Amino acid sequence: MRPLLLAFLTLHLAACSNGSSEGENLPSAPGGAGATSDPTDRDVALGQPAVAAPDAALQGPSAEVLALFQRPAVLGASVSDGFGLESTELGVPATLSDYLDTALTLEHGPIGAHADNLTFSNPMGYLESQLKSALIGGASVVIAPDLLFWMLYGERPSEQARLERLDAGLARIAALEIPTVLGNLPDIEDPIPLLITASMIPDPETIATANARLLVWADEREHVHLVDVEGWFAALLTGDPVEVRGEIIDESLGDLVQSDGLHATSLGTAALTLACLAVLEETYGLDSGIEWDLLMVESLTRERLTSK
Repeated sequence: MRPLLLAFLTLHLAACSNGSSEGENLPSAPGGAGATSDPTDRDVALGQPAVAAPDAALQGPSAEVLALFQRPAVLGASVSDGFGLESTELGVPATLSDYLDTALTLEHGPIGAHADNLTFSNPMGYLESQLKSALIGGASVVIAPDLLFWMLYGERPSEQARLERLDAGLARIAALEIPTVLGNLPDIEDPIPLLITASMIPDPETIATANARLLVWADEREHVHLVDVEGWFAALLTGDPVEVRGEIIDESLGDLVQSDGLHATSLGTAALTLACLAVLEETYGLDSGIEWDLLMVESLTRERLTSK
């Protein structure tokens, strides 16, 4: 597994191409056989215009990358399901799948939108249902930044029971065996009216244990990649700026979180989408075929959805 990135945010976000050798039987350049073995020098010697080696990033996505996004699937809870985006900003339904569709400028298959706002009501049941949908749909990659949230949060009889449910959830996710992006667990310090009560919030020690356990679990699986949702949420609580692929996002660009203090805004959903693609880039190389401009991804998605 590649290094953990700062999520919703720290995005370190090549396409590879196999070159072919042409003209192997062309006459030797003046000066005798073997005077030059460089194709560009040879062409000049033969009176042909020099042709620079093609830039890999300009040749388009590799076959591996195209296969990766042949059938993407988005799993998760309310953030990935776009909670509040319709009522607070867009006036139309929107999910992380829509922002992913915009960001993927390369040829890709239909995106399976399996995230569900109701995951909190039956975390294990919804997890199993979403995993089943992804498998039946032949998912090639899974994007699930908030899939684990309700594995730890919610009403549980003890802190140990929270960790046991997380372990059970990870055991089920392990069956995917395809590239998978998961978010770690944020530390929500205070209750959020109408959404999260005090009894639903794990102890800080439990959250720390869960994230340490998740990191070990992910390190044992090459196909699993983590987005540092914990670090992103901590930055927002302290008012610190966050980064998206090396670019600072401050209040001049807009809020990343809705007024409820939990769910992502349209801009925040775009940032989360790029954060997920960033961790995949470290393994598969996504120099082309991705729109990395945060404001462009947000505005194009907004325009496409609201113009229907």
